[in-house]
Amino acid sequence: MLAYGDSSINYALRFWMEDPLSNLSISSAVNAAVWRAFQEHGIEIPFPQRVVHSPGARPLGPQAEKP
Repeated sequence: MLAYGDSSINYALRFWMEDPLSNLSISSAVNAAVWRAFQEHGIEIPFPQRVVHSPGARPLGPQAEKP
């Protein structure tokens, strides 16, 4: 584990490549394999959400159109 983020635990994954020129295709394949493994085991990656309240601000959306 590298560190704790705001809404994450950050890890580093290292692997050996015999051909360094194939870096992009191998890195992409490893990322895809990790993603599939997460899906197969029901591991979800949450996205942080923030709600900002501003006192006195006008409402947005359909409520704003009502007199």
